[in-house]
Amino acid sequence: IGDMTQAQIVRRFMGRLCRNPRRPGMVKVPNHLAVNGKGHDIRWKEEDFKSGVTFEMAKKKFPLFQKEKLRSKRSFFKLQCHPTKSLTVERLRQIIEDWAREDWLPDVCILDYSDLLKHTSKDRDSWNQNNELWEQLRAIPQAYNNLLVTATQSARGGYAASLMKMEHVGGAALKNAHVSAMIGINHTDEEKALG
Repeated sequence: IGDMTQAQIVRRFMGRLCRNPRRPGMVKVPNHLAVNGKGHDIRWKEEDFKSGVTFEMAKKKFPLFQKEKLRSKRSFFKLQCHPTKSLTVERLRQIIEDWAREDWLPDVCILDYSDLLKHTSKDRDSWNQNNELWEQLRAIPQAYNNLLVTATQSARGGYAASLMKMEHVGGAALKNAHVSAMIGINHTDEEKALG
């Protein structure tokens, strides 16, 4: 929702499919990962890409990907793109219902990201609006027996925290009450420097 256009998202997927960056140039590519009791060891190689990914590359690569990885001619992936604050939870439910009528019910819905959904609550209090929105989101996996994955911003205190905690959730802290699991992802300056 909102951050990128559908063309930009498709271009990112093409890059991953083709294992080719969007722009030409020298790129560090990880080629080894070992996890041990002391942490992890990552080794990199540098690759010089003469061109950025193109639609022609993706057209050639996709049939092979479909045959070797998906092993199906049926689509396992659908993408919807919406401008910021234009998609409501009710409209998301309608989209899933439309797919179900076409005999395609998603096992996983990834919503990037919930804070950009349009509120439909009549309540003027933003705290109550956020709580209601997360209650509505919780109803989706209950209704369709699937997994709903989304992201949300941390509160200001989360930016400087070395360990994310429940109080670092941005907006209504009641978000914690409406999810089955929540994972806080952050890194220290030292971890960022190590890649």
